[in-house]
Amino acid sequence: MFVIPPHLLPRLALCAALLGAGCGAGAACSRPIVVPVSSIGVVMVVDGERVSGVYPEVLRDLSEKSGCVFQFQVYPRARSDQMFFDAGTMDVTLPASFVAERAQIATFVPLVKILPTLVSLKPLAADVVSVKQLLENKALRGAVVRGFTFGKEYQALVDTLDKEGRLDMANDISTVARMLVAARVDFTVVPPHLLRAALANDAKGAVWLGQVKSQPLEGLPRIDSGVYISRRSLSEADQEALRVLFTAAARDELFVKGHLKYYPAEAIRGIVTRP
Repeated sequence: MFVIPPHLLPRLALCAALLGAGCGAGAACSRPIVVPVSSIGVVMVVDGERVSGVYPEVLRDLSEKSGCVFQFQVYPRARSDQMFFDAGTMDVTLPASFVAERAQIATFVPLVKILPTLVSLKPLAADVVSVKQLLENKALRGAVVRGFTFGKEYQALVDTLDKEGRLDMANDISTVARMLVAARVDFTVVPPHLLRAALANDAKGAVWLGQVKSQPLEGLPRIDSGVYISRRSLSEADQEALRVLFTAAARDELFVKGHLKYYPAEAIRGIVTRP
């Protein structure tokens, strides 16, 4: 009896989902898949027209194996979210956390689990180990990236800080890093490896890398981070092909392994894990 090797199962599943179209180049998707991108540390790197980083490189690898061609278009993060979720003019968006309301209009596939933490460059006036303590320390001011979402608990925290006038919104993580270096704000809430990468890519920020302090907060759990697949811009066949492709990639931990090409294992241990 012939037994299919386990490492071939994801590949065969994708072929089956494509209804016999084949697994060669150009076979998986009926057209190029449009992906909005914006700078997020080394997770997404935008340098003029050149796009690189963890997620673009994994997508290019997937493209070679599946035939689904991914076409990157550069936009600020908040703008790309608006074009995907509101206008419906983009095909997939990633990385993004699961939000129940968004899952009503697009299919979510978890790729990794991530842990947002309280991150600062200087010791805070008081020990803060919970969301409750952070809210109680009224003297502390923070900054976050507009359009970033890390679950409902994170959003509730951001909404409260914003309502109290204790929060600045930035267009990208590099701006948040510069605000911390300039002591304009005391903290941010983000997976710490994103801020470390932003500091490392900035001439003035790099000297602060040794000062990064990361504290998990009670009340802020680990969340699913993944990809949304549009139900409006894509055919049902393309939606299914992408769903199977990303599900197999997550099962094979391709996005976790992709992080390890850019970060030392200790930098993401406990922060980026399998879904």
